[in-house]
Amino acid sequence: MSSLAWIIISLSLLHETRCFSIVDKPIRRKESSLQSSVDDLLLAQALQRSSQSTNPLDQLFDSSKKNPTWYESLNSLPFDCTECGKCCQTKGDVYLDPAETKNAADLLDLSVEDFKEQHVARVEHFPTDRHEIGWTVLKHKEEDGITQCIFLKDKKCGIYGARPLQCSTYPFWPRFMDDVEGWNDEVVEEGGERLWTYEEGGCEGMQRVAEGKAMISEGVSLSKATEQLELYKRYKKRFPRDDLVTVDYKNKNC
Repeated sequence: MSSLAWIIISLSLLHETRCFSIVDKPIRRKESSLQSSVDDLLLAQALQRSSQSTNPLDQLFDSSKKNPTWYESLNSLPFDCTECGKCCQTKGDVYLDPAETKNAADLLDLSVEDFKEQHVARVEHFPTDRHEIGWTVLKHKEEDGITQCIFLKDKKCGIYGARPLQCSTYPFWPRFMDDVEGWNDEVVEEGGERLWTYEEGGCEGMQRVAEGKAMISEGVSLSKATEQLELYKRYKKRFPRDDLVTVDYKNKNC
């Protein structure tokens, strides 16, 4: 007999018992037997769903299932950093949130204000920010005709131990993880059509994925990749957007 049938039988017996008080005296019931049957059926269905789910919120409601992602069938995502340093030479700003700014300053044994004057192009505050430090945007520098992050030296990050989450989560950003085309568009292959450029970026450590299967067997584990993705999403939710107050540091001496 199915679990649903057992639940319905149990509920029927429960309703028979409800018709009597502790001393077996009849109790008048206002609700109709038809409504009770409908309620029983709905409750039975909910209980059956709960027996098949590990999520407590699913015990009374059907949870909407997310559409499968293109990488769910993979054990790992095909990325292995080659330490080329090109992601630090791509056009765009690098933001540090207040805590990251403080960590980077501490790593360099600088006060926050000295860190800003030496390494920050501008600081962005927004009205609801509880931190006086604000969100900082790193300066760029030009070396051998190449514009790059101020902390890049010999293809290494000068604040690697305190690098911002924007950097540490690359390439597991939503625009590369939302669909396989986004991932493949970021891949730079030797001799391929896609080349790295300052304007468009690109990554030689990523490899293409075709038909739900990566072309290499090793890479970053799926759990690690999705963890980085969720960290980046939470980071972006805290990102200041509206009513910014900007303090310009770029004209100050380095």
